[in-house]
Amino acid sequence: MATLHLIRSNGFTCSKLDQCLSVLQQQDILLLIDDGVYNVAHSSIATIDNQWFALSSHMQARGLSSTAENVIGYQKMVELTEQATKVITWQ
Repeated sequence: MATLHLIRSNGFTCSKLDQCLSVLQQQDILLLIDDGVYNVAHSSIATIDNQWFALSSHMQARGLSSTAENVIGYQKMVELTEQATKVITWQ
């Protein structure tokens, strides 16, 4: 894996998600955290070919629920971070 992109902002209210998607490489992974978990419902997420995940505790804190396998816990977040060549935070 090349780059892990941490999306912390809501794509419905700012352009950080679109900026990230414009530089995303095929092997990169997205991780939605903080207000970025609102992007689970964003149309751009559904159209990307890349793997993406959302942090379950951040979704729960915002009253969001999902049964998708893309919802992960902290242990998986740590694994993704360790596997990444670099990490970029979009906030």
